[in-house]
Amino acid sequence: MSTDPLPCLLVVDDSRVMRVSLRKILAAEFDVLEAEDGEQAWQLLASHDDVQVVLSDLSMPNLDGYGLLERIRASENPAIQSLPVIIITGKEDDAETKEDVLARGASDFITKPFEAVHIRARAHSHLQHYRTRETLSHTQQKLRSEATVDESTGLGSARYLKKMAAEMLAQIRRGHGRWIWLRLHIDDFRDVYVNHGKTCCEDIISRIGGVISSTVRDGDHAAILAPGQFMLILRTTDPEGARVLAGRLQEAVSKSTFYAGEEELRLTVSIAINEPYIDVDTSVDDILALSAQLMEQATAAGNNHIVMDVVEPEIPEPMDLAEALLLVEQGHGNRLAMHKQHLYRQLLPLLDIIAVDAAPQLHALTRAMQMEPVSR
Repeated sequence: MSTDPLPCLLVVDDSRVMRVSLRKILAAEFDVLEAEDGEQAWQLLASHDDVQVVLSDLSMPNLDGYGLLERIRASENPAIQSLPVIIITGKEDDAETKEDVLARGASDFITKPFEAVHIRARAHSHLQHYRTRETLSHTQQKLRSEATVDESTGLGSARYLKKMAAEMLAQIRRGHGRWIWLRLHIDDFRDVYVNHGKTCCEDIISRIGGVISSTVRDGDHAAILAPGQFMLILRTTDPEGARVLAGRLQEAVSKSTFYAGEEELRLTVSIAINEPYIDVDTSVDDILALSAQLMEQATAAGNNHIVMDVVEPEIPEPMDLAEALLLVEQGHGNRLAMHKQHLYRQLLPLLDIIAVDAAPQLHALTRAMQMEPVSR
């Protein structure tokens, strides 16, 4: 005997008699949840992530079947949005009503009075279809997460961004160059998705991705973090240059016209810029978290805002040669990057003494080191 939990099915009907009848028909094969109207059903969907099929009446108080169907299909949660919804129609409902519910996104309809065998068969058919689609969706998500290029924009993927950032972080710890992170979010993107749908949003993302791609210089990197969210890592500009770039991106987007069918849309973007201070413990995830915090400040200030935070590194306490040698022996030589200048100055008198009896080439090298400033 199988110990697997029964699949969960939600019955939505204001008639208690109908709910009891459907429970009796389905209880042996499904874990049945009940709701008296669409509003109660919506609350159950929000609190139960295991619902796999919805059976709903059309005429109900508070929120009817049409309204519930609309909310489900507009949900930002893909698992809810893709739920199979079987509408129960009355004998008095005409063909136009049935065509209408299918056009609104219903998966199927059953007309009262119905036979128990038909209800069970329809519920199982849509359950299997839902499970197959979910399995395929998880597979596609896994493949996308492992990809290094986002297909819709041609920009790097989030995985690519983290990989490149980790490599650059190692270089910067060694004192090689600087970087600036520029995070860009499309303002009110969730509302655009709810009101205009997936296809419209995919076109918007693709076009804004194209705008970003055209601004990226050699040595810089751009990626899409999530729908409507982009990140640029700038290695060839300073903070003021990053601010100028942010202004150009905002202007390019605000002057563009986007379309939802025949309706024209005007959009704006908010941008967070930061040059994070890097120490031995800093991780890429730390920097991403900081950029997310800055973006929250930008969106809180309203649409089309730029927030900037450039943290100047603290001047480290001087380190003597004994401390430096101890760190090297302990395998922490990477912590010496910010102390190079001071350590060189301590070494120079010792090198001068050695150079007295050494070859002229060594003496010349010592003098060159003394005259040439050392970058961090």
